[in-house]
Amino acid sequence: MPPFVVVGNLKEYAANLTGFVRKFGWRHALFLLTEERMKAQLRIGMLAVVIIATLSMGFAQDNPDDSMQRVTGCVRKAPEANHYRLLDDNGKLWNLRSKNVSFAPHVGHLVTVSGTIPQKSNNDNDKAGDTSPQNDLVVTKLDMVRDTCTP
Repeated sequence: MPPFVVVGNLKEYAANLTGFVRKFGWRHALFLLTEERMKAQLRIGMLAVVIIATLSMGFAQDNPDDSMQRVTGCVRKAPEANHYRLLDDNGKLWNLRSKNVSFAPHVGHLVTVSGTIPQKSNNDNDKAGDTSPQNDLVVTKLDMVRDTCTP
């Protein structure tokens, strides 16, 4: 940082710059001004990189297939063997899957589950034009809220 201060008033800036040039010489003053300009450009460039990186991460997390979901609702047994569902507060019925969380002890309980919505593979045999919302959830964590679904 040069010994002169850049202020809002142009006359004060010119007086500071003139005094600095008289004291240290115009070459040194020019060098310091160039150095300060380069530092400012570097700061702006780094800020731009941070902003772009932050925005990129935000767009990546907007994809519901990759984002962590947290859902609270009532655990129910599905008609199929070893399948469970969760009816959330908004009325959405989630199909629950997990390799490390057991749902059987929580049937009829109000729980909060955390997990991810699995990506559909390219070889899924879905009906053409199927626009139903994704409701499968691969659960990684289950927290019991109450031992009953009713308040």
